Amino acid sequence: VVKNKLMSRAVEGTEYEPVGEMLKGANMWFFIEEDIGGSVKAFNSFTKDFAKKETHSILGGNIEGTNYDAAGVDAISKLPSKIELITRIA
Repeated sequence: VVKNKLMSRAVEGTEYEPVGEMLKGANMWFFIEEDIGGSVKAFNSFTKDFAKKETHSILGGNIEGTNYDAAGVDAISKLPSKIELITRIA
């Protein structure tokens, strides 16, 4: 848990500075390096299992300095992972 002001200062001057637009109200932040699809799937499974879908939804995300809304994050999470792409080619 981190205060919005502290998060704002942490991302200032970085490629993640655009997340400042999302710093309103209560937020949960996930820092994902590789498996975005798996992380989103696990989060959605958790919120479904514990009946938190209404109160704990994905509002958006930032990938390499670009903000995405919930639909964008969902669409990106459905793309094949790097490993899946490599196995398709091999």
